[in-house]
This record gives sequence, structure tokens and C-alpha cells, in this order.
Amino acid sequence: AEEALELFNRMEERPDGTTLLAVLSACSHSGKVGDGRQYFESMERVYGIAPEIQHYGCMVDMLCRSRRLHEALELAEAMPLQSNEAVWGALLSGCKREDNLELAAKVIDRLTELQPDRAAGHLVLLSNMYAGVGQWEQARIVRERVAALHAGKPAGGSWVNQNETSMLVA
Repeated sequence: AEEALELFNRMEERPDGTTLLAVLSACSHSGKVGDGRQYFESMERVYGIAPEIQHYGCMVDMLCRSRRLHEALELAEAMPLQSNEAVWGALLSGCKREDNLELAAKVIDRLTELQPDRAAGHLVLLSNMYAGVGQWEQARIVRERVAALHAGKPAGGSWVNQNETSMLVA
């Protein structure tokens, strides 16, 4: 990360959004939150580059890696762009690392709004997080929500043709 930041500071050309994303990523992975904030805040002011969703996602990840989950949540909620599953997924990863189940439940609700077709997977993750810290009753309640999502859905099936047609249900 030090080398990447040093090279950035020695650049003679104006950076583009991709270069600044790489700089933010280097800050994120090296714990340089102060530097990362400074580069992020200077994007538009100094370089005339409006931060895009990837830059916000990287900032959320950086804040989560430095255990600043509530700051990451504030950024995700206040960003001027429509947040996406990558931004909320970064926040969920931070919640998982820190065993912050209360915030994880809120993040999973937001992810479920963004990706309703993946709701069951998000809820299974939350259930596993509860189980991981011994909150078995909460894990059971969340698993019941998963089961309710699957209620009424037909089982998968395959047709096999061999002399006569048969239906295999899985």
C-alpha cells in the first residue's frame, strides 16, 4: 500500500476514477483510513472526478475493516447515488467480522430489498451468524423465515425419456 500511494503522489498525469479506486483500495487494505478519506474527499474538489458507486463501496469497506461500522452505515445511507448490493455486502462483511448481529439484520433487510431473489441466502447467513454466537432461538426464528420463503414452491424436476416418459422429482 505504501508503494502504491507513493507512486500515486509522484504521478505526473491527472488520475482518473480507476486510479483513484486503486488508491482507495490500497488505503482500505492497509488500514489508512485517514488517507483514504482525504483522497475520497479530494476526488471532486481537486481532480474534478465525481465518486462513483465503486468508490463509495470501497469507502464502506475501508470503514468496516477499521471497525467503524456505524460510519460505514451512515455513508451507505447518505451517498448521493443509489446504493447497490456491493455496498451493502461490504457492510455485511464488516458486521460478520465484528459479530454485530443487530446491524447485520438491518443490512440483510436492505439486501433483501435490493435482491429479493436472494433473500433466502441472506437469511441463512444471518441464521448462521446467530448460531455462531450461540443465539439459537434467533437462529431458529430466521430459519423459519427461510422456510416460509420456500413454502408453496414446487420441487425441482427433470423429464427423462427412456421408452416411456417419466418425471423425477427432486
